[in-house]
Amino acid sequence: MDESKEVLITGFIPQFGGVNGIAILGPYDVDEADDFANKLNIFCPGLNPSVYEKFDRDTFISTLKEWEWNLNIKDAPEWY
Repeated sequence: MDESKEVLITGFIPQFGGVNGIAILGPYDVDEADDFANKLNIFCPGLNPSVYEKFDRDTFISTLKEWEWNLNIKDAPEWY
């Protein structure tokens, strides 16, 4: 990834995914996103906007459970 390239991070979820959390990226090139994720040792999922543009609690909970809580389980949300 070009060092001068700007990457739009639309969300950051430190408690889920890998030890460094998850970065939700704005529109991106898949290869550049993979390079970014590898460079920072962070998980950058490809999210389909048609599924995630509108909030649906069950969908979001299901996705977060799939990504897995990465901190002490006693601190996890009650729905986890």
